[in-house]
Amino acid sequence: MRIIGVDYHPSVQQIAWVDKETGECGEERLAHCAEAEQFYRDLKQKGVTVRVGIEATGHSRWFERLLAELNFEVWIGDPAQIRAKQVRKQKNDRRDAEHLLKLMLENHFPQLWVPTPENRDVRQLVWHRHRLVQMPTRVMNQLQAIAMNEGVRRKRGLWTRRGRAQLEALTLPPWTSRRRQELLELLDRFDPNIDELTEAIAQEAQRRPEVERLQTHPGVGPITALAYVLVVGTPERFACGKQVGSYLGLIPCEDSSADHWRLGHISKQGNALLRYLLVQSALSAAQAEEEWRRKYVHLTMRRNHAIAKIAMARKLAVRLFWMWRRGWNLEPVQPGPHRWVAFAKPPSLSFVVDFEHSKPESPASCHHGTEEENFAIRKLLLEIPAMLLHQESLLVRHVMRECRARRDQLEKIVFFGHGVGNCSSGGSQASTGTARPGSATCCSGVASPGSKPSTCSASTAKTCGICL
Repeated sequence: MRIIGVDYHPSVQQIAWVDKETGECGEERLAHCAEAEQFYRDLKQKGVTVRVGIEATGHSRWFERLLAELNFEVWIGDPAQIRAKQVRKQKNDRRDAEHLLKLMLENHFPQLWVPTPENRDVRQLVWHRHRLVQMPTRVMNQLQAIAMNEGVRRKRGLWTRRGRAQLEALTLPPWTSRRRQELLELLDRFDPNIDELTEAIAQEAQRRPEVERLQTHPGVGPITALAYVLVVGTPERFACGKQVGSYLGLIPCEDSSADHWRLGHISKQGNALLRYLLVQSALSAAQAEEEWRRKYVHLTMRRNHAIAKIAMARKLAVRLFWMWRRGWNLEPVQPGPHRWVAFAKPPSLSFVVDFEHSKPESPASCHHGTEEENFAIRKLLLEIPAMLLHQESLLVRHVMRECRARRDQLEKIVFFGHGVGNCSSGGSQASTGTARPGSATCCSGVASPGSKPSTCSASTAKTCGICL
């Protein structure tokens, strides 16, 4: 096998190679593209097995396609880690190629995940639409400048029918008039192209089940979901949500030492387009979901809008990761502030949480189950793995918090797939959930499953499923 370390540049590449069977070694400088292509095709004709190592860089797509066509093994490494392993102060193309070769021979080469050609092609679709959406803004700014130079300042009103007519009626010099006319024609051509690309993205999203699953989250549309799937690739690449936040550049830079602790701006080391889409989707989720709105307002009051937007974007990225990895769907239930529930996999742990903020009209509307059923409900909550309790997507923490803070507003918790009946009334006032914690008619003082509170009478010993 011949191992080749390649220091790649747009117009030339410096290589250092060694043959592990014969012990031969050498170095060459190959120009792009004819000389380099001839070199590798000659190796293929000789029947030599080749492994090529290269740093992750741009403008190398043709080189990767050539090696894939020749069935050569390609290793793409992390440039930051490769540079960190180089301790000498002298740096040139020859030393870089030799350094790559050394890392490959010692099995210390930091390989990266490489997306498939199909993945890269669909990314171009998302990027193309994103750039086209930005172009009309630049055209509109130029037209606004032309109008303001003529004393017309209508802001958004310039793009209404009357504003457009006023802009076209302005008397302008010849070249300025031609610029206005061509900019208006260019602006009219953007919308059909953008609509066509949006439809193509929607069709691509329908072909991928994981993209449709992520779209069940409030605020997440086909563009954000598709971009997330394309950039992340596969959820098995990451062990936890923190790694996803770091991969997308949504964590702060840190410069801490001894007793000094300093966090700076976010690293921005990930995909810039996906960060932008996550911020927009997080703001949309804050408008559609009461819980997200409270969190966003709380962060805004504590810090500022910029930090709050990034924090919500990171929260959304982590939640989408666990939805994808665990196969969770968020499905709408009845209208209201809490309209979304999480369905976990496997089905044995699936549950639905339904909040109805209207109080029951009579005690009979909330019927208590038997003592064995209520104990089974409490036992089931205690036996849910800590891993599931950690995931906010399942809303288990949300259930516990709402049981304490809004006990008088919570009407029922229904579990499906466990054979446990609904919370039903026994006729006592405690069954309505209006009694206060610690009172003689409240069963919320239960310290553990199956135990009775010291303040509850024997008639109230049969507790409902919400008293934990």
